[in-house]
Amino acid sequence: GLRGRVPSLDCRSPPAGAALDVWQADGDGHYDNDGAHPLAAQAFRMRGKVVCDARGEFELWTLVPGRYLNGRNYRPAHIHVKLAAAGHRPLTTQLYFPDDPYNASDPFIVPSLIMDVERAASGTVAHYDFVLLPS
Repeated sequence: GLRGRVPSLDCRSPPAGAALDVWQADGDGHYDNDGAHPLAAQAFRMRGKVVCDARGEFELWTLVPGRYLNGRNYRPAHIHVKLAAAGHRPLTTQLYFPDDPYNASDPFIVPSLIMDVERAASGTVAHYDFVLLPS
């Protein structure tokens, strides 16, 4: 799962209606539009939208995405996020998992985008808080 918060710049009041548009590769490292799944029923797999609650908190359940080749190098496991809220600048980014062996060679990773992860018998839960800037 992935959990987190979306506060405003003052870190006290969440922006109303903050929403995350999330997409990722499946466990085998395939996106729904990469041609690996030719059936129309496979479209829009591993994609979704989540609206934050009144406290600016969100939660979604998914799987750890698989890695895939980008040229001759593998991309580390990552989740794409577009975040939007009225009166705030939109944010598009990728979130990464700690200790992925391909983090060090990925040209897009920034250390601040590595999520905090708890591993338990019930599964892996990642945590990430975003801060949106006013527009």
